[in-house]
Amino acid sequence: MNPYENKIIFLIFCFHSLLITPYRVYTYNEGLIQLFELQLSLFFLSLASFSLFIFGWAATRTICYIYTNVECDRVILTHIDFWGRRQNIELDTRDIIPINDIETPDKIILPFKRYSTPHTMYYSIKIGQILDRPRFNRIFAGIITQDIKKWW
Repeated sequence: MNPYENKIIFLIFCFHSLLITPYRVYTYNEGLIQLFELQLSLFFLSLASFSLFIFGWAATRTICYIYTNVECDRVILTHIDFWGRRQNIELDTRDIIPINDIETPDKIILPFKRYSTPHTMYYSIKIGQILDRPRFNRIFAGIITQDIKKWW
């Protein structure tokens, strides 16, 4: 499957939603369709537009992968933007706010905050997987040293 097919389908659906709404209102005003048909079509169009917006919004704030270099002084966050493209954010580990200062680490979805920006991203340890625990512990300032048996 071509990587641009999803974007083209997304754009076609958005333009189709924008074009079909005035047509449905016009046909209702001319008496060609009933009120129920107009309401039903507007409901489905608004539901589809809202779901596309929410999924795009959630995708931009969800971290897919967290990479580090060997020295653990740089971190690369990987996430998907609104249009489905992979985006990398490279930052210094001193810019990361420790998770113990934000939340309790027993939640399923944890916030990822930085000192340099108020923008919050989210990641999950219980759904995802940690491949290198000592390096993860060094970056996130002692999360794993808390009750390991209960948390893992």
